[in-house]
Amino acid sequence: MPALAQTERSLLPRGLIARRPIKTAECSFAFELGQRVVLVCTTEPAIVTGRIRVIGCFDEYIIELLDVDAPPLQVQPHQIAAPTRVRTYTAAWRFQVGDTVEFAGSLAVITGRQRSAMGQEIYSIFLMGVRERPHRTVRGVALRSLH
Repeated sequence: MPALAQTERSLLPRGLIARRPIKTAECSFAFELGQRVVLVCTTEPAIVTGRIRVIGCFDEYIIELLDVDAPPLQVQPHQIAAPTRVRTYTAAWRFQVGDTVEFAGSLAVITGRQRSAMGQEIYSIFLMGVRERPHRTVRGVALRSLH
């Protein structure tokens, strides 16, 4: 059976004509229901309780502030943001600045400390009783506590 030409489609019963898919906008919501957000202008924490797609991909959100007794707010995406997590790193050091330690059989005083990118302890020390190169930078594993 030969294929039907476009002009002959009108002769077929409506049920046999394949429907063309309706193209919808390819967009998604920036924030999910129940997601914690921050109100940009006041940095107040809030939670998304509703969302509305107005025209095309233009979204609006209904949020409730967490720490404030206030009615829900209807906001646009640029007025809220996902909270940023700030990670604070607290290092546990083997030695404090000013501690007396032993380095290669000599007494030394720790004058500074820092961490490498790999997390190694790096200490600045002052060797007591040494004339040549008294200031050195060494790894923490090379030092021994005197206590």
